[in-house]
Amino acid sequence: PSEGTPFGLLSDVLWQRQRIHKLTSSHAGFLVWPGCFFSLALAVASTAMQGMLFACSRGELASLEVTGLGQSIQFVKSQDHYVLGADKAVRQVSLYASAHEARSRHLTVEPPLTEARFSALSPVPIGGMMVPRVARVTIQGTNPSLPATEYLVRFAPQAKLAQVLVLEAPDLGFRRCLAWATLPGSQLSIPPEAKNLTATILFADFFLGVPLERHEAKNLEVAEDATWTVFHRRRNFSDCKTDCSDDPDCLASFEGTHGCFAAYHSYAWHESQSCSGAAKLEKGVSHDSFRAQMFGCVTRAGSLDSECGPDIQVQDQSARFESVSPDWQGGVSGQLRLKLRREQSLERRPMDAQAISLSKELPLPTDVLVKLIAENATGNATTVLHARGMVSKEGDIVVTASKFDPFLFRSLRLIVVPILPDTNFQVQWTSIPNDGTTMKDADLPDLKRCKQSMFLRLRYRACGATSQGARPSEPITFAFMPWAGPLEGRFLVEPRQPSEQRSGMWPRRPKQHRLKVRFDQADTPAAWAAREQGCELLHRVPKAKMHFVGRSADAFCAMVQGALSTGSCDYVELCEEWRTALAEHHRLPEAQVTTLLACQAEAQKLPWAQPCEWMNFSAWSYDRVTATLQTPIQMPTFKVELKLPLSDFFESLISLGEGLRPLGLAAAEIFCRTQPWQNFLFWRGRLGYFRRHGGQNGTLVPVEVGEKQVWFQWLLRAMHTGSLSLTRTIHDCISQEYRALGFDLLPGLDHMNGTLGAEAWAASTKLASKGLDHLSWLSFIGNMSDEMPQGIVKGALEHGSTMLDFRTTMKNLLPSWKHCRQLSSSLPRRLELEELAWVLQREPCNQVAVLKVSGGRIEDFAFPPNSHFFDALKSLSQLQSLSIRHWSLSALDMAELHEALKAREGQGQALEFFELKPRLGDPPFPRSALKELFGLCVHRFALGDFGLGSPGEVEAFISEVSQSQMPCLRSWEMQVTKEISNYTLLHQMHPRIEEA
Repeated sequence: PSEGTPFGLLSDVLWQRQRIHKLTSSHAGFLVWPGCFFSLALAVASTAMQGMLFACSRGELASLEVTGLGQSIQFVKSQDHYVLGADKAVRQVSLYASAHEARSRHLTVEPPLTEARFSALSPVPIGGMMVPRVARVTIQGTNPSLPATEYLVRFAPQAKLAQVLVLEAPDLGFRRCLAWATLPGSQLSIPPEAKNLTATILFADFFLGVPLERHEAKNLEVAEDATWTVFHRRRNFSDCKTDCSDDPDCLASFEGTHGCFAAYHSYAWHESQSCSGAAKLEKGVSHDSFRAQMFGCVTRAGSLDSECGPDIQVQDQSARFESVSPDWQGGVSGQLRLKLRREQSLERRPMDAQAISLSKELPLPTDVLVKLIAENATGNATTVLHARGMVSKEGDIVVTASKFDPFLFRSLRLIVVPILPDTNFQVQWTSIPNDGTTMKDADLPDLKRCKQSMFLRLRYRACGATSQGARPSEPITFAFMPWAGPLEGRFLVEPRQPSEQRSGMWPRRPKQHRLKVRFDQADTPAAWAAREQGCELLHRVPKAKMHFVGRSADAFCAMVQGALSTGSCDYVELCEEWRTALAEHHRLPEAQVTTLLACQAEAQKLPWAQPCEWMNFSAWSYDRVTATLQTPIQMPTFKVELKLPLSDFFESLISLGEGLRPLGLAAAEIFCRTQPWQNFLFWRGRLGYFRRHGGQNGTLVPVEVGEKQVWFQWLLRAMHTGSLSLTRTIHDCISQEYRALGFDLLPGLDHMNGTLGAEAWAASTKLASKGLDHLSWLSFIGNMSDEMPQGIVKGALEHGSTMLDFRTTMKNLLPSWKHCRQLSSSLPRRLELEELAWVLQREPCNQVAVLKVSGGRIEDFAFPPNSHFFDALKSLSQLQSLSIRHWSLSALDMAELHEALKAREGQGQALEFFELKPRLGDPPFPRSALKELFGLCVHRFALGDFGLGSPGEVEAFISEVSQSQMPCLRSWEMQVTKEISNYTLLHQMHPRIEEA
C-alpha cells in the first residue's frame, strides 16, 4: 500500500499473510485472523458467563456450625434443613455461619437478629422459644434482585424425664410405687413411724418428634413402654402446663406456636409393669450424662437448702436416694423436690422436676363430687337441683343445697363421692344418713364437677376414667324429705390393702370425719318456705310433717318477723308449734337452739292475746353443778328436757349473724333477769364469806368465793367468748340484780380477780389474732372492780402472748386504771420478771402494797440476773409486804436486795412482812449472804432453808440475829429441811429462843 495508508484487517490481511510467508518462510501470518476472532469470541463468552453467574447468584453457605449441645451439624451445601436434639435444660447455643466473600452481599442469623457480610457468630436463646425452635440463617448473593437462600436449624426438644417413683421404708415394710406423672394433685401418706425413706426414680429419654393424636399410639401399635409426642391445639399457651399436669399420661409439655406439644407414655402400664419389676429399663439414647439431687430433707450440719445428701449420677436410667428424711417443718406435711443437672451444660443451674407432696398421717379428702336429684310431687319426673360440695381443713365434707320450693317435690336423693389424694387409701362409711347405701363407680350418673375438671375425668373412675390405673372411689347415695333438716353422716379413711390395715402402721384419727348436708342461708328448706309465706306456712304444712318445720329455727324466726311486719298470724297455732320446735331442738346443735331463743326474745313484742307458756324464759332453770340451762317440754305423747350448756349458749350467741346477734344478747339478758339470784347467795346451806360494808357499824356483805358461785360461772363464760357486748350485758345484769337484793358484787369480783383477769387476757389474745379491738375489752374488764387491774397484770405475766406485746398493751391500759394494790405472779421466765419490773415503775402499779413473785419453772432455781427487779423495788413507796418464793438468791442478789430495801428505809419506809423461800429441794440460800438482811427495818421475817443442820447451828444463827441491829423485828420464822425437825428445835432450844 502507499505510504500513510492505514492497515485494514479485512482488506490487507490476505496479502499480508502472503508477504510474511514469502519473506520469512513462516505460516504464522495465517493465524492472525483466526487468533483475533478467537480472542474476541473468548472475551464475549467470558462476559456472558460472568453475566450469567451474576444474574443467577442466590448466595450459598460455606460452613454452618453449632456449639453448646455436645453434637455438631454434618454440613452439606445442598442441604438447607437440619435437626438437632437440644435438652430442655439448655437455654442458649452458639451458631456460626460463613459464606464465600466474593459470592455474598449480606448474611443474617436470627433470632436474635445478627447481620454481617459473609460470616457471623450469634448466640441463639432456645430456652424461651416456642416449638418448633428454629434458627434461621439467610445469605444474600451478589444479585440483589434474587431472593436470599435460607438455612433452617431446628432444635428439637429432648429431655430426661422422671417416669416412675418408688418410695420405701424397709424397716416398716412400707412401699409405694407410682407413675411420676400422677404426682400433680396427689399427696403420698407416709407412716408416722417412718424416719428414713429410700427413694428410687426411673427415667426415660424423650425426643420431640412427629406428633400423634393422644389415643393414636395404641392404634399405631406404639410400644407400651415407649414415649411419644402429642400435639394439642390451644389458643392460650398458659394451658399447656395445666393440661399436662391434669393428664397422668403426660410427662412434660412444650409451648408451640399454635398449641402444645407434650411427651406422653402409658402410666397404667408403668405402674403395673415397672412397679412389679417385670419391665426392663431401656438404655438411655441421650449422649449426655446427668446428675440428680433431692431437696426438702431435715437440714444436716454443713448442708444447704435442705439437701437430701449429695447429688447422684443417673445410671441405667435410675437414681436411688438412701436415708431420705423429709422436713415436716413442725407439722404433718412435707415436700421433696427433685433436680436434674446436665453435666456437659455450660449452665450449672439444675432443672426442677415435679415436687413430691408428703403427709405423715392418714390422708384427708381434697374434693367431693355431689349431685342432688329431686322427684316431683306426682313421682313421674326428676329434676337436678343445684348443690355444691366442699371439704373443710379438718377433712369434713359439707354439701350445701341451693334454694328450692319444698312444696314442689316428694323426695330428694343425694349422691356424694369423696376424692382422696392417695389412691392407696379408701373411704369407709360408718354412718350414712337415712340408711343410705354405697354405690359403684360404674353406676354413677354424669356429675357436674367431672365436666368442669379434666383432672378428674382422666384420673378417677367416678368421672369416667377407663385406664387400668384409674383411681376408684367410694360413692354413697341416700334419700330424704324436702322438709328435712340438717343431715349428717360419718366416715373414716383407711388403707386400701387389708395387710396395711392389720399392720398397725396407720393410727386412726381421734375423731371420725363428718358429712354435713346444709341449705343455702337456711337451716332447713322450711325456712325458705316461711320467708315466702310467713305464718300461713303453719296451715299449709300437714301435721304429720310439722315436726320437720319444728327443726328449723330459721323458719320460726321468719314467721316472727312476718308477724311483726304484717300483724297477721294465728298466735295460738304459733304458740303450739313453738312447743314442737323446742321439743325437736333437744337433739339439734346448740347453734340452732340459740337462734330459736334469740327469735323467742323478739317474739316477746308480738301482741299475744294470751301469754304463751312456751315463749316464757322463766320456764328455764339453771343447774349450777353442770352450768346448764334446762327446761322440760311436755308433748301430747312424750316428754323431753331441752338442755343448753351456758358456755355453748354464749359461744353460739356471738356467732350469730349481725341481724340476730342483738336478739341473742336480749335473750341472754332475759335469762339473766329471770334467774332466782336470791337462791344462789347460799351454797349447800352455808353462808359465804362476809365483808363489812359502810364502816365499822355497816352491814355485812356476803362475798361469794369459789368457782361454783353462779355469778362467777355466768361472768367467766361470758368473758371466755371475748365479746365486750355480751360481757357487759351479763356483768350489768348481775350487778343490778345483786343491788336489788341489797348485796354488792364488787367484793366477789375483787376476790376472784386472778382467775377473771387471766381469762380476760386469754380472750384479748384471741381478739388480737382476729384483728379486733382488744384494748377496749381489757379497759372495761379492768374497771369492773378496784382489784381487777392487778388480776389482768397477773394473767398477762403468767400466761404471756405471742400476739400481744405486754408493754405496748399496758401503756394504753394503765392510765385508765385507778388501783393496783397487790400483785402475786408465778413467772416462768426472766422475760416476765423484766416485764414485772417495768410495770412496777408505772402508775398505778407503783403504788402496790403487797408484792409476791415466785419462779414458775422447777429447773430454774437461780434468781434471774439483770432483770432490774431490785431497781424497781426502790420506787415502791407503798410497799408493805414482799415475798420472793421458789428462787434461790445468791450473795450478789442479796446485796442488791439489801441496797434496794435500804434505799426505801432512807425515805422512812419499813416493811411489815418479808419472805424469802426457795422451792423445797433446791439449793439453800448461802448463809453468809443472810447477813445482808441484818439491819433492815422489817417487822416480820419468814425465811426458807439456808442450810442449818443441827441445833448448834440454829443456836449460833439465833445469836447472830439477836446481836444484829434489827430494831423493827417483831417475829422471825425459818424452815429447817435437814434431819433435824422444827419440833426438836423448839423442845431443845425454847429458853434460848425466848432469850433471843
